[in-house]
Amino acid sequence: MKKALRAFGMNQPERFLFVRSVMPAEMRRALLRPEIAAEVPAQDLAGHMSRHFSGSERGLNAVLRADTLEWLPDDLLMKVDKMTMLASLEARVPFLDYRIVELVSGFPAAWKYRGGRSKVLLKAVAEPILSPEIVNRPKHGFMPPVREWLRGSLKSTMEEHLLDPAARSGEWIDPRATHDLVTRYLAGEDSLYLALWELLCLEVWLRTLESPAAAGTVSARARGGPRRAGGT
Repeated sequence: MKKALRAFGMNQPERFLFVRSVMPAEMRRALLRPEIAAEVPAQDLAGHMSRHFSGSERGLNAVLRADTLEWLPDDLLMKVDKMTMLASLEARVPFLDYRIVELVSGFPAAWKYRGGRSKVLLKAVAEPILSPEIVNRPKHGFMPPVREWLRGSLKSTMEEHLLDPAARSGEWIDPRATHDLVTRYLAGEDSLYLALWELLCLEVWLRTLESPAAAGTVSARARGGPRRAGGT
């Protein structure tokens, strides 16, 4: 509710970024080293997103267009592809057939969301075929147990990586800002867990560029396995 109220006073590009981002704009900017922040325009991302909301179509359809061009390829579809390939599976997303996307994108927003009910047209098509339990089942996303990892098996890994004076991300991220986030999280500010997860993923990725074994070490700790000899 607090996030929704805060987003209410924003324009559409800012609101889209705020809702879809793990970190609000001011937190992202505060993490940057001063010399890096000076090179990045304050509204750089919002300016990029504004192209999706500048045409004649506004409201829900503009948000769906932004989702299709930004969030799906760079987040959801990328994760599905990596996780299914890891398990030697081939995933298919039939609702993203280009003919369906082109057809539905021209439908009025009221066919998709009305009276607090989402997927209006899709559910109307599905109701004669599927049971009410399936049609009206709440949305269920995939969320790994990041909270549990950072409080448990990955707590020491997070501290070792993010509080390391030689952290690779320190070239762009201000170590003092990272230290502040870790300290606040460990003191009980649980809402920071996803921000710290993103910083940890960045640091692990940068170390993996130097030594591929680093990623395997963190993965083993998340599963509760033993540390590898010489691992970071």
